Amino acid sequence: AFNGLCTAVCNALMAIDSAHPVAIAGGYSHFVHSLSYWGVQKLQLSLSQVSTQPGTGNVICKDSSKGDYSVVTCPAGYFKTLESESIRRCFDLGYDCPEQLTCYCDVCLKGDQIEIRNNSHSVFGEACKKMRICTTVEQQETFRMKVRDNNLSNLSIEYRFHRSTGIQTGVPIQSEFDNHEGEIVLSSNEKGTFLLEVFADGKQIPSSPVMIKVLERTCGENEAATVQGDCEMVINYVYYPFWLRILTVLLGTVGGALSIVFAVWTIWNRKTRLVLAAQPAFLYLICTGCLISFITIFTVAIDENSSLNSEKFLDFNCNLGIWLYGIGFSLTVSALHAKTFRAKKLMVDNRPGAHVSTSIVPYLTIVAMSLFIEALCLGMWSTIAPLWFERDCMHGGQEFSESVGRCEGDTSSLFFAVILLLIHFVHLMHLLYMCYKVRYVPQEFAEHKWITASAVSSIEILLIAPLLVALTWGYSVTTAVVLVLALFLNGMSVLLMVFVPKVQMLHFQKYNDEDLNHEDALFNLRREVRNIVGPTRNLTFKDLMEANERNQEATAMLKKENERLRGIIETLQPKIKQNTESDIKRNSYRKSTENGSIENESYESPVYKCKKSCDRVQCADLKLPPRTSSESQGSNTGNLGRGEGAEGKEIVVEDVKCVLGEKK
Repeated sequence: AFNGLCTAVCNALMAIDSAHPVAIAGGYSHFVHSLSYWGVQKLQLSLSQVSTQPGTGNVICKDSSKGDYSVVTCPAGYFKTLESESIRRCFDLGYDCPEQLTCYCDVCLKGDQIEIRNNSHSVFGEACKKMRICTTVEQQETFRMKVRDNNLSNLSIEYRFHRSTGIQTGVPIQSEFDNHEGEIVLSSNEKGTFLLEVFADGKQIPSSPVMIKVLERTCGENEAATVQGDCEMVINYVYYPFWLRILTVLLGTVGGALSIVFAVWTIWNRKTRLVLAAQPAFLYLICTGCLISFITIFTVAIDENSSLNSEKFLDFNCNLGIWLYGIGFSLTVSALHAKTFRAKKLMVDNRPGAHVSTSIVPYLTIVAMSLFIEALCLGMWSTIAPLWFERDCMHGGQEFSESVGRCEGDTSSLFFAVILLLIHFVHLMHLLYMCYKVRYVPQEFAEHKWITASAVSSIEILLIAPLLVALTWGYSVTTAVVLVLALFLNGMSVLLMVFVPKVQMLHFQKYNDEDLNHEDALFNLRREVRNIVGPTRNLTFKDLMEANERNQEATAMLKKENERLRGIIETLQPKIKQNTESDIKRNSYRKSTENGSIENESYESPVYKCKKSCDRVQCADLKLPPRTSSESQGSNTGNLGRGEGAEGKEIVVEDVKCVLGEKK
C-alpha cells in the first residue's frame, strides 16, 4: 500500500507543469525524477570495489590505504596479475602514461586456477591448452614454461617431461617477483614432439598435459645438427689457400722469365760458333715449349674462390690446362729429338756415299708431326670427353665430409689421359735412344749427356706424378702442390741442362792445348779399353801421364847434366885458348898446301895424324872433335868427313888427294 501511495504521489507531482497554479504559486516549472546511484553501486559490487556489510546489508568501501591496485578485483573466471606486470604491459603495448599518474593494463586475465604459459615475447605469455603444442624450440635450446597459481592458494606444483630417452621430473623455480608463480626450465638434445605434465598437490591440472615440439638445431653455413643436436660440418668447402696461389704465381713467373732469358741469350749469341753448333732454331723451340709448360702452372690453383669463378670459365680452365701441358711438352721434347737426330745425321751417318741434308727444314717436320699427333689426341679428348669443374665430398658414404673442387671427367677422360701419357713416355724413350746414337759426338754439337739427364728426369716425373695424384686425389691442396711441382721441375730440368752448360762454356770456361790433349787422351783410352784394333796406336790419357812422369825425370837429369857440363867448360877454358892458337897455325898450313908450295910433306897437325895414300888416309888412335867450318872448305883437300870417333877404329876421310907419294 505504501509503495502504491508513493507511486500515486510521484505520478501527481510529475503531472504538474509550468502552467499549473501550484507551480506558479511555488515558483517552479515542473518536477523530474531524481538520479539513482544503484547502477554505479551495482558496478562497484561486481568489481569488488565495495562490499556489503554482513548483518546490516549496508554497502561499505574497501580500504585503499594499500594503494589503488589493491582495490582492483577481477570477475569470476579472471585472475588478477601482478601490479608490476600490469604496468609493464602498458609499456609493451606502447601506451604513453601521463606524468604523475600510474597506468595499469591487462590487470585481469582470463585463465584457469593453475595454468601453464609459454615464454613468448609477451609479458604473460600465452596459456597452453591441453594436448596442444605449447611451444616450439630447437635441439639443445633452453626454454622456459611458467606455471601460475591464479587462485593464490599455495599449492604444491611439480612437472614431468617425457622424452624417448626417459622422464625428467622436477619442481618449478619460484619467481622472485611472485610467490604464486614458478618457472620450468627445460632443454632437449633430441628432436621430436614430447609431453609436459604439471601436477598440483599430486593431481594433474586441467590444462595438462601440453606438447613441446623440438626441431632440428639451426647450425651455421655448411653445418647440420646430429642426433644429439651438435653442429658438425656437413660440407666443408675446401678452397685453395692463399699461399698455394702465391706459390703458383711465383714458380710460373720464375720459370717463364727464365725461358725468356735463355731465348734472349740465344738471340744475342746466335752468331757465336758455340751457339751455331748447338742449332739455335731448336733452342728457340725449346724455350717456347718450356714457357708454355710454365704457363700451365697458373691454371692449377683456380676454383670458385678465385676472381674468375663462373662455372663456364672453370670448365674452360680445366681443358685449357691439359692443352697447355700437352703442347708445351710436345714442343720441348720434339725440339730436343729433332736437334739430336740432326746431329746424328750430320756427324754419325754422314759417311762416304751417304746423302745427308744439311737443311734444317726436314728436321722441323719432326716437330710438326709431334705437335699434330698431340693436338689430335687433345682435340679428341676435348670433344668426346671434356673435363669439367665439380665439387665433390671427400668421403661419400659418411654423413659429414669436406667438399673439394677439382677438374673431373668420366671414364673416357681417363682413357685419353692414359693414351697421352703413353705417347709422352714413348717419345722420351726414343729421345734416349737418339742420345745413345750420338754418344760419341762432342757436347758442343749434340750435348747428349745433358739431354739424357733431362729425359731421365722427365720420365721419372711422368711415372711418379700420376701415382702421387692418385694417392692424394681426396686432398685437393696436396694434389695441386704435386701438379705444380711436377710441371715446374719438368720444365726447369730441360732449361737448366740444355742452356747452363752452354753459358758456362761460352762465358766462363777457357780451353787450351792441354785441355784438348786430355780430351783426346780420354777418347783414345776408351778405344784401348774396348780393345779396338787399328794400324796405329793412339795416344791415351795413360800415355800422357807416363810421358809427363818421364819428362819430369828427364828434366831433372838434364838439370844435373847441365851443371856437370858447366864445370867441364870452366876447366877447359885454358885449353880452348891454347887450341885456338894451334888452329891458326893449321889454317896457315892448309892455305900453303892449297897454293902448291909444299911438296912431299906429311900431313901433320895437332889434331889429325894420318897416313896419306892415294884416295885414302888411314888414321889411328884418334878421336875426332866436331868439324869446324874451316875444315869443310878447300878444293884440293876436299871436305873432311867425321866418323864414329871411337878409339881403334878406321876413319875414312873422303875427297883427300895425294900430293907426292907416301910420307909421314
